[in-house]
Amino acid sequence: MTSIFTSLTATQVAGLTTTIISNLTTTDVAALNTTQAAALTATQLNALNSTDLQYFAQTQIAALSANAIAGLSLAQIGNLTTTQADELTATQISALNSSQIGSLTSTELQGWDATQIGALSSAQIGKLTTTAIGNLSTTQISSLSQTQVRGFTATQLNALSTDHLIAVNLANLTTWQISGLDGTTAANLSTTQAEGLTATQIGALTATAFGGLESTEIQAWSTTQLAGLTAAQIGRLTTTAFADLSTTQVTDLTATQVRGLTATQIAGLAADYLDAIDATDFSTSQIAALNATSAASLSTTQVANLTAAQIGALSATAFGALTSTEVQAFSSTQLAGLTATQIGKLTTTAFANLSTTQVTDLTATQVRGLTATQIAGL
Repeated sequence: MTSIFTSLTATQVAGLTTTIISNLTTTDVAALNTTQAAALTATQLNALNSTDLQYFAQTQIAALSANAIAGLSLAQIGNLTTTQADELTATQISALNSSQIGSLTSTELQGWDATQIGALSSAQIGKLTTTAIGNLSTTQISSLSQTQVRGFTATQLNALSTDHLIAVNLANLTTWQISGLDGTTAANLSTTQAEGLTATQIGALTATAFGGLESTEIQAWSTTQLAGLTAAQIGRLTTTAFADLSTTQVTDLTATQVRGLTATQIAGLAADYLDAIDATDFSTSQIAALNATSAASLSTTQVANLTAAQIGALSATAFGALTSTEVQAFSSTQLAGLTATQIGKLTTTAFANLSTTQVTDLTATQVRGLTATQIAGL
């Protein structure tokens, strides 16, 4: 039968029924020339069992039409040998449907060159299994175009190893993809990658992902990039990461961003960092979170700019830690915001250093907050 089969023309081969095709022996299959192989239809190829397909030579595989390739079953795709997979042309690869792409094995993909990898559409990229992607080389990953990279799903991106992630040009990712990164993936970004994120991309990071960023990644950000941060993201920074920001970066935070700081972050601020923030940007709840050390670290300028509501929000402990210089900076309007409890927490030294005008401006309620020790020191 082999001799008869090999003598058939391309037209005759294309006319063979699926029954005849399914009964071909492996010897028959191997005897096909490239012209005959090119004549096979999708239906005919699909009729071959996966074992027979493995007997196709490299030249036969390369000769198959794109339409015929699109007819291969998932079992047939998965059973291609590495050598056969290596021979798939860019046209053939482009013809693979999403299910076929998903059935490609790691070993089948590993042999593909830049041209073959480049033939994958973004939709096809999104259908590759995480195992298959994980076994691509960093060279293959780095060769992906912007369009292809944008085909990655969040699941695929979060499954990438550190080396693979570093090979991805993050500038090519959409904000939707960035928003899908988890904390571990964000922590695995290189400093260069973090530095290359746009303000829009940074703003798209979830609070969880943002909280996973390393100090070195955040330190690399410019003023423009920091401007992309939301208040929620600011609040997710670890105390270590926030403490590692430069004073310039802290100074550049907007009022909205400052109000995202948590009580823990505020309590952990060093004096120079605290001084870099416009204290009027703090909400009353943040002011209430200031501990004694933080309160004592406020500059006279910051104290002088606090609103009466902010001063009234200071805890008795924080207020009692204010220095004489800070208290002397209070205006009449600011003094009006003090509670009787706060007045009673002033140290005798701080109270003694109030000006006569400041003392005169105290209300009857505030005066009743004075302690015996404070009165004795007048």
